[in-house]
Amino acid sequence: MLITGKFPFFKPEAKELRERIAELEKRNLERPPSWLDEILTNYESDSGIRVNEETAIKFSAVWSAVNLLSSSAAQLPYQVFKRIDNGKAIYKEHPSYQLIHEAPNEWMNSFSFKQILMIYALLWGNGYAKIQKDTRERPISLIPIHSALVQPVLIEGVLFYRINGTEMIPARDMIHLMGFSLDGITGKSPIEVARDTIGLGLAAQQFGSTFFKNGSNTEMGFQVPGNLDDEQYKRLQTVLMQRNSGGENAHKPLLLEGGMTLEKITIPPDQAQFIQTRNFQVNEIARIFNVPPHMIGDLERSTNNNIEQQSIEFVQYSLMPWVIRLEEEFTRKLIFESEKPDIFIEANADGLMRGDAQARAAYYKTRWEIGSLSANEIRAKENDNPYEGGETYFVPVNYQTVERAQSDAGKTAPVTTGGKGG
Repeated sequence: MLITGKFPFFKPEAKELRERIAELEKRNLERPPSWLDEILTNYESDSGIRVNEETAIKFSAVWSAVNLLSSSAAQLPYQVFKRIDNGKAIYKEHPSYQLIHEAPNEWMNSFSFKQILMIYALLWGNGYAKIQKDTRERPISLIPIHSALVQPVLIEGVLFYRINGTEMIPARDMIHLMGFSLDGITGKSPIEVARDTIGLGLAAQQFGSTFFKNGSNTEMGFQVPGNLDDEQYKRLQTVLMQRNSGGENAHKPLLLEGGMTLEKITIPPDQAQFIQTRNFQVNEIARIFNVPPHMIGDLERSTNNNIEQQSIEFVQYSLMPWVIRLEEEFTRKLIFESEKPDIFIEANADGLMRGDAQARAAYYKTRWEIGSLSANEIRAKENDNPYEGGETYFVPVNYQTVERAQSDAGKTAPVTTGGKGG
């Protein structure tokens, strides 16, 4: 929760710190980052790297996992449906249809809205959007709110959301996309839970950057007989700094004079398993966000045979839980109680579930042969236009019910008299 105002616990002489806080308060009234947490909370991981929700995305594996899940969930079309006698039909006339399918507000499209809601939930554990309504209580706009601004509050069994420490709104006026939770009220931040894992990944990333910046060399020591005077020391320091700054200076010869010798004083990165640490941390991030490693850049255990199956499993076990959360929360908050369960919101994930062309053809053929799908329904799933007559259902002519088969068998059975012929 954002805290504004005076900070009496800072000493008066800390003028620079007070000025920084005042500037940050002014700049972050609309969307505060984690500036206050950085001051009041120790987010240092065991590796010594400070890790919070915003610094974590500097680790490429975290960025990739969050971007993968958020963009995948956002690209699905969410629509309002109405139950009819023979199934369901899209209900475009419902006031919530345009909000979730076209534009939730005046400055965002549907994709951006759903993605930012997912990003908040994946990083902070909770994604929030305020529902603005007209005088008839119909939703007219959805406004995303940064997770740091919102605090769920349970008062005598009734849930409210406190925004920016002041405004209190009832749960019915807030979209709340909640991740893994231990109390059913607030989701747990994956970044908070996995701070040490992410910190180790950032530390390895930082080490690699420093390693190449310093000319891909390990730390070295120079031993000289006797002592250097100030001028000699400064001259040697300047020469060494110029040689070891930047990859373009690596491997240039170094002239040693005056009996000087060079000694390495650290373990080389290959012996410290630098590459293995980097790869292992990517795999750890894949586990934390429940995504296949190959989808965030780790192809070590992936083959042409299993990547397709892993991609299908990603939709089933990684993406669909988030899609269901969105569907249920949209239905709960954007559909009137009097309309349920006849009106509901649902996403179409058929496109993401496609296998290879041969497998899809076999699947469609089987459904078409038993009258489960028409040709036009198959064409719609493949994004092809319908054709006249393609809505007809077909079944094989030699198929019949068991009852009819038994009846026909009785009619054609041979007749016997029971006696001997004369």
